Amino acid sequence: MPAPEPTFPRHKDSTSQKLRLKTLWESVQAFPLMECARRMGLRKRDMAASIALAFCVALTDGAMLAMLVPVGRGIATGDFSGFWKLSLVNGVLPQPRDVASAFLVLAGCMFVLALGKNALAHGLHTLTGHLRERSKKNLAEAVFSRYLEFGKAFFDRVSAGRLATVLEYRHDAVDIFQDCARLSSTLLILAAYLGVMLLISWRLTLFAVLLFPAVQLASRSILTESAKASRSMKRSGLDIGQQVHRSLETIAMYQSSAQQGAALRSFSETVDRLGRSSRRLWQVRGLNARIQELTALAALLLMLVAAFLFEPDRAAQGVLMLVFFFVARLSLPMLGQIPDILLDAAEKLPRAEELLRVFDDGDKYIVPSGPRHFEALNSEIRFANVTFAYPGGPPALREASFTLKKGQLTALVGPSGAGKSTVVQLLLRLYDVPPGAIRIDGMDIREFSTHTLRRGIAAVSQDAVVLPGTLRSNLLFGVERLVGEEEIRQAIADARLGDLASQPEGLELLIGEHSATLSGGERQRVAIARALLRRAPILILDEATSSLDAITEKLLQEAIQKALEHTTALVVAHRFSTIRRADHVVVLDEGRVAEQGTVTDLLEQDGLFASMWKHQKFA
Repeated sequence: MPAPEPTFPRHKDSTSQKLRLKTLWESVQAFPLMECARRMGLRKRDMAASIALAFCVALTDGAMLAMLVPVGRGIATGDFSGFWKLSLVNGVLPQPRDVASAFLVLAGCMFVLALGKNALAHGLHTLTGHLRERSKKNLAEAVFSRYLEFGKAFFDRVSAGRLATVLEYRHDAVDIFQDCARLSSTLLILAAYLGVMLLISWRLTLFAVLLFPAVQLASRSILTESAKASRSMKRSGLDIGQQVHRSLETIAMYQSSAQQGAALRSFSETVDRLGRSSRRLWQVRGLNARIQELTALAALLLMLVAAFLFEPDRAAQGVLMLVFFFVARLSLPMLGQIPDILLDAAEKLPRAEELLRVFDDGDKYIVPSGPRHFEALNSEIRFANVTFAYPGGPPALREASFTLKKGQLTALVGPSGAGKSTVVQLLLRLYDVPPGAIRIDGMDIREFSTHTLRRGIAAVSQDAVVLPGTLRSNLLFGVERLVGEEEIRQAIADARLGDLASQPEGLELLIGEHSATLSGGERQRVAIARALLRRAPILILDEATSSLDAITEKLLQEAIQKALEHTTALVVAHRFSTIRRADHVVVLDEGRVAEQGTVTDLLEQDGLFASMWKHQKFA
């Protein structure tokens, strides 16, 4: 059984540990909002504009409802003159001569305020949508750019399916900001409603303020239960993404071994765990809605009793009481939105935290890039007593020392697991090495920028990768210079790709997903043609002809030999037919350099190389 895949690295004082010690509100406060905002590209002026619009919406909404007070008093007393004595409108609006005109003016003011409120609300909605989509785009690019910085050791431990799932969590991170905006807007509107209620009756308002916390208290346990369910959903969601990717990548093995049933059972167990967590969260949210409805009804009934006790002059105050309860009825559902917003944040918070851990440096095995630009190899590449171990494993190289001379072909041979591919990956800086372990022209390889160094190396592996697209785009992948049609045709001929390029589509031939339309040998020949077009100062062939038949390999050797005349080459090979013309041979065994020298010298030594040579037959 493979080892369980680790979770994303966490700091020792990570937020996940704090969640077990803090209440939900404290956990929301502990969420790094400012860091998340920076990754989203949210600017201070964006957030200030949103808050300002939300404030204006609340202000106009409150003003519109406040207009109900003079309207109610005017209807109850038949006198609207009190409204025009207010300092805000005195001298601004002419006082009507009759009651009907006064009522129409007040109604018109309310309608204008309603228009203004809805225009501002639409502006806020539009701005929120723009910031939401821009934030998702920025966050997706930031996360994917971060993935590109991780060392290969990280990808050795974490599956692509898991990384793809975490990338989707950007929606949750953006939604948390939207929840914060909703919470701010809701609190501002509630403050406006509270002002209107105070204008009508401070006694009833005080009673309502004392009563409102009871509505919140009823939902507190629901919030805690929701947080637990959402964390469980996050873990199960990650497991599903990881398991689907792993199963689909190895589906041929399951099919050939008749183990589809085992794969389905394992997947079903993971889906069941996610389903249980989802059902639990659904039930919690439904229960919260019922509790809110019942507590709101109870609060209104209690306020009616309070109105009966506090306002004995009910005949004169009847209309104003209607306005008060109208505003209170508007306030209670909005008050109920606060736990809903917190529930939504509780559900998304664990996934957003998982996304933000991508930006931690801990255990990402990032290979540091140096300040110097690599332009060309002038003399040699020196491996000086290199000892290297993969994370959690035994040493793959043990004090390995050898030199790759400029313009020479150096062959790297040895049994499986001897450390040959490790040498290639260290030279490509896919893994970091100790200072001074590898030197290029006497300079530590860590001094060179990883981008310019890799640009100066053309590598072909036995698992040649061909990307979906056209044959032309695959041949020119990584070629950072202008290449003419004649040069492309020559590379195709040298790589023995004429049969592929001679199809009706020519260089525009579409290559399917996972290069399913190509054989293994064709993929390797495409990779070799690409390397020839790169014209890099260093060429690495890591079992580059392992998928070719003997006849094609022999024809291709001529093209490879021609390319080697203008570059420094490192060839890793099991089949010695590719290294007969090597200038220098390094023999690795269990991570150590067992032998090195020319082919003739090593055959005369009659050691490990000679033994391996004798067991192979050349075509």
